[in-house]
Amino acid sequence: MASSGDGVSWTSNLAFGVVNAFKAVSSATVAVGGAPVPNVISPAEGATVSGLVTVQAAPTDNATVHHVDIVQNGTRFMQVLTGASSTSSGKRGATIPAWTASWPSTTVFNSPITVSAFAMDVFGNTSAAQNLDFIVQNKLVTQSGTAHVCWPSSSSCDNNVWQQVTTGVATQAATHLQGTVSYGALNNTKFADFWLQVLSYNADGSGQEYFCGTDQTTVDCYPPLLLQPDGSKSLPNYSGGQIDLISPNKNSASGNATINWTLTYPQ
Repeated sequence: MASSGDGVSWTSNLAFGVVNAFKAVSSATVAVGGAPVPNVISPAEGATVSGLVTVQAAPTDNATVHHVDIVQNGTRFMQVLTGASSTSSGKRGATIPAWTASWPSTTVFNSPITVSAFAMDVFGNTSAAQNLDFIVQNKLVTQSGTAHVCWPSSSSCDNNVWQQVTTGVATQAATHLQGTVSYGALNNTKFADFWLQVLSYNADGSGQEYFCGTDQTTVDCYPPLLLQPDGSKSLPNYSGGQIDLISPNKNSASGNATINWTLTYPQ
C-alpha cells in the first residue's frame, strides 16, 4: 500500500510525502533503472553567501526529475526546486529559471551551514544525498532601547514598552534579543519577572510576537520568529520589554525598574 510523509520531515523511504506514494505503483508497473542526481551548482561548495542567495540545480535522470529538495537535519530547508520557470509579479517582474529559487540568508545568523540535496523523479526514485557546505556572512544591524517602567502600570509610567525598528529590514531576518533590568524600590514583592519582546507584522496586517522572560536580571535569547521586510507591509516591526511583579499576599506589589535592551538582526 502506498504511503506518504507529513510534508515537513524528510525520510529516505517517504521523502516529504510529495511524490513517494508513487513508489508502490511504479514498482509494480514500471521498471526504472538508476536514481536521479540533484547536481546543485549554486551556491558552490565552500562559498560565502549573503543577502538573497540564488540556489540552483541541474538535476539529471534517465526519467523525468520531479523536484529537488534541500534538507537540513531532516527538515526542509527552503522551497523545493522544480523544472518549471516562473515570472515574478510587479513592474519589474523577472523570469525565474527552472530549478532555481531564492533563499534569504538573513533568516539565519552568520555561521557555517550544511545542507543536503535530494532529487526525486516522477516514479518516486530518490537520489543519494549531495551534501553542500557554505558560509553565511551578513552585516548585523543593532538597535538599542532604554525605558523606565513601573508596576502597576499608570498613565505616566507603563510596565510595558515597545520601540519601532527604524533601521531598514530588506529581507526576512532572524532576531536576537539581549538586555538587562535594574530594579528600583520594590514593595510587597515576592517575584519580579523581566521580559524582552519582539513583534513583526505581515503584509495582511496580522502579526506574531515572542517574549523571552526571566526572574533574573539578564535576558539573552533568539526568538523563533522572523522580522518581515519593510517594503511588503504598512505596519513596522517592534522590540521592547516589560516587568511583572507578584505579591506574596492579597495586597498589590509595586515597584519600578530601568530596562536596557538590544535587538540584533542580519541584513
